[in-house]
Amino acid sequence: MKKTLFLTLILIFAFNTCKIFAQSEIWLMEGKKISTDTLVVDTSGFIKYKNKRGKTKYLYTEEVFSVKQDDEIQYFYEYNAEDSTFTIQQMTDYLQGVHDGYEYKSQGAFSGGVAIGILTPIVSQLIGIPAFIYPIIPAAYIIGVGIPKIKDKNIDVPTQYQDNEYYIFGYKQTAKRKRISNTILGSGIGIVIGVSSALIIYGIE
Repeated sequence: MKKTLFLTLILIFAFNTCKIFAQSEIWLMEGKKISTDTLVVDTSGFIKYKNKRGKTKYLYTEEVFSVKQDDEIQYFYEYNAEDSTFTIQQMTDYLQGVHDGYEYKSQGAFSGGVAIGILTPIVSQLIGIPAFIYPIIPAAYIIGVGIPKIKDKNIDVPTQYQDNEYYIFGYKQTAKRKRISNTILGSGIGIVIGVSSALIIYGIE
């Protein structure tokens, strides 16, 4: 009898402990998801949570799509038919695409930008092109590679979203932003290295 009671108390304690430390999830309107052990939805329009470093952070509810606690989801996004906004399900699919788009691989855009940035000052100096022309070629690379639309064949869409236009739209938006930022970053790093190399090799006046 005592053994059974003891085991029951252990199970109750374990269950309650799991609930206390259960991970809550905040899904932002920008597509990112935040996991936290501490989450409070304030009635004044704020959401308070602790980040991974244990620091208390605040969010406006307008910044948040939904909050998931103990398998219960509370939505802060509101569908408005008159404004032709997405329904809850459509927005869920769209934001999932936005979220997954952060995993889009765009190393080629970055490495290409680095290569263009490095080679432009060195080759330009070799063939006698003025230094003020240097930024034009990396800029053309950014426009030509970073800005064009993301092609369907270049994205990895999960099977359940293959025909989901909202998911694909969200994914492409994030993927495009990521590719543009990588071309800019790569070109910037490359041009700094290229100019430094040209100064060492040729000595730019």
